[in-house]
Amino acid sequence: MNANTKTVMEIWQEIRKDRERGAERLVAEYGNRLYAAAVLLCANNHDAEGLVFRTFDQAVKKIRQFDTSRNFFTWLYAIMLNFHRMNHRRRYFADKTVEEIAAALNIPVGTVKSRLHNARVELANLLPHTVGTRVPRVRGHAGRVTLPNADLQLSLLPRHGKEKT
Repeated sequence: MNANTKTVMEIWQEIRKDRERGAERLVAEYGNRLYAAAVLLCANNHDAEGLVFRTFDQAVKKIRQFDTSRNFFTWLYAIMLNFHRMNHRRRYFADKTVEEIAAALNIPVGTVKSRLHNARVELANLLPHTVGTRVPRVRGHAGRVTLPNADLQLSLLPRHGKEKT
């Protein structure tokens, strides 16, 4: 068992016993290196900190899926890179017309409209049900697509591989 595997196994066992302590150990072991890589990916320190936080959170949740024959930092970096890419996709689709989104994703306009509708319904379900709360309208076809919650913009992307046209 190499040093990488031993450290990862120790962290994995610690996370199973006490998630918070295990997460602290994970951050202590890999935090500086991962943060340095995040700063290179992001435009500012604030975004880098958020990216590192999401990466560690996901790593703690998925550590059982780690293949111990591989390099652990490379696995962490891949998680971080995936979050970074998702964030860029969200920003790319913000304020685009339905037609522009359809062209970028190579899907029909109707599919984009349907996904926007589904995102609006999902948003309505997430909002607290209080008197006077109104779900914001999602503008599309003639105007720009603006979703109040950037996370819901991902619902515009194909769910399983390439979208059939």
